[in-house]
Amino acid sequence: MDPSPGAALGRSQPRKVFGMARSALPPDGRILFTHRDHETFAFLCEAFESAFVLDGTRWDSLAHWRAAGRHGASTLRDALRAKFTQQRGLVEALRATGDAQLVDDSLEGTHAANALGVALMRLRAELAEVAETKSSLLDELMGVLAQWGP
Repeated sequence: MDPSPGAALGRSQPRKVFGMARSALPPDGRILFTHRDHETFAFLCEAFESAFVLDGTRWDSLAHWRAAGRHGASTLRDALRAKFTQQRGLVEALRATGDAQLVDDSLEGTHAANALGVALMRLRAELAEVAETKSSLLDELMGVLAQWGP
């Protein structure tokens, strides 16, 4: 199997999320991605097939990574970052969820914590911060280049 991140591209993409309008977000400000809002937000689920490479191993989904056990120092945060950053469409889809609360509603009625939802919201915040930093640096660079003239 080709362990390169490029091998994962194009195999499974979030179907209804690309170009998602803000109006597609649930009116209660919560995305219950496992059941209630699954049709639009399935890409947030562990079982969504979106291959990624972590620590030199290719995983078909986050669920496959979890089932195999955590390897080395890799954490859920590392696996999510790999899944979402190795496919540009997934980064954009996650960022398009805005500030909605992300909830793994397979856990409703249990005492289990919303670990996946919380980890996704943290990753979304990290990605937004990175995008803002890149934008600021680009603006600064363009300003410097403009001073040099055409």
